[in-house]
Amino acid sequence: MGHHRIAASASPRWLTCTGSIELIEQLRKVKTIPENRTNDAAERGTAVHYVVEQVLRGKNKASDFKGKTVKVDGMTKGFKMDSKDIKGARVCIKYVQKQQRKNPKLKVFAEEKFDLTEIYKAPVGGTGDITIIEKNIALEIGDYKNGRWPVEVIGNTQMRIYGLGAYYKFHEKYKFKKVKLTIIQPNSYHDDGPIRSEEFSVDDLISWEREVLIPALGNIQRKQGKLVPDEEEQCVWCDAKAHCPARKANKPKLVKDVLKDLIPVTDISTLPEPENLSEEELSNVLQNADKVIKFYMSCKKYAVEQLTEDTSAVSGWTTFPKLGNRRFIEDKSFKKKLRSKKITVKDVTMSLNRLMTVTELESYLKHEKEWDNSKVTSFMDEVTERPNTGRMLQQADTAEEDFAEFANKETKKSKRRKTKRNRRK
Repeated sequence: MGHHRIAASASPRWLTCTGSIELIEQLRKVKTIPENRTNDAAERGTAVHYVVEQVLRGKNKASDFKGKTVKVDGMTKGFKMDSKDIKGARVCIKYVQKQQRKNPKLKVFAEEKFDLTEIYKAPVGGTGDITIIEKNIALEIGDYKNGRWPVEVIGNTQMRIYGLGAYYKFHEKYKFKKVKLTIIQPNSYHDDGPIRSEEFSVDDLISWEREVLIPALGNIQRKQGKLVPDEEEQCVWCDAKAHCPARKANKPKLVKDVLKDLIPVTDISTLPEPENLSEEELSNVLQNADKVIKFYMSCKKYAVEQLTEDTSAVSGWTTFPKLGNRRFIEDKSFKKKLRSKKITVKDVTMSLNRLMTVTELESYLKHEKEWDNSKVTSFMDEVTERPNTGRMLQQADTAEEDFAEFANKETKKSKRRKTKRNRRK
């Protein structure tokens, strides 16, 4: 069936900015923007979705994929499934299996496609990660999210469209009374936990369809959609945002001459200290500062995206991995390494059955076990990891980079010399 022209996953944008569908299509037609955008995070998510699907279909176990490279249709490259990927997939799988244990009569479908084209006379639809049917009682749609940015389930329009897709696909066979929409997101922090749901009656879902969905689809199909920019909402993920006339018209205007008033450069071409600005100069800076800061941050973000696709896209600049905070490795390996040092899980468990944090474990090893710093550092390197959370921008060919490369080579030489000495012994 392929991708729908009006995708449920993009509904947070086109339900409000109904003109965005036509604008994006026009820009793609003249090749101003690419046909489809993707990135490593999205493609890794696709790979984890595949693992979940195969396990729920009974074709594999999650452990079968650990260390294996997964590449499915639509991905530009394969991804090696690490322990974090498998752990995330298992959260989703265990949730479904728990529902099945509670009620063995449940019908479960993985990666079920919903095509609502005939219902609305518009090419709208999508694919539900998990569809659970309790005969004549309830319909549940589960959506696995692999990203770190928390996704809200309350009022989630993508999920509601999936709910309608499942309702129309199965309603002749099953007479549903209520709908449950569930987000499963193990890699993100949310006050309501990694698994959160919204429930309402089928009547409530149909009311939302009539009041919100159908009018928006009608405007899109009649090509009467309006461009409604909002930098915090629909513009964030819009492919056409750099070329949107409504967004350009809506941009805040700078109050003063930027070069003269915003950046009061000194006579030696440096920026002055805030304390040395006059009251008028400070006022001028503050009037425009937020707008300019946002512009610079957008430039940096765009540069990272371009350099990720092509390392020579921005002359004089490169990127390097952005590492997150340290965290413990997977549970089994962590416990095994503790036992190797004659430390039990009980030793590193705090009150209320809370495991020590990384910092607390370091302190425990130093002060309670009386390990020296080198031993603590070595062990912490074994039991923790720093996840790659993206890329950061830096100037290329800097002295620091040259020194780091030199230092890295010297370290490798030193290790080789040390290995040779050990062999001779």
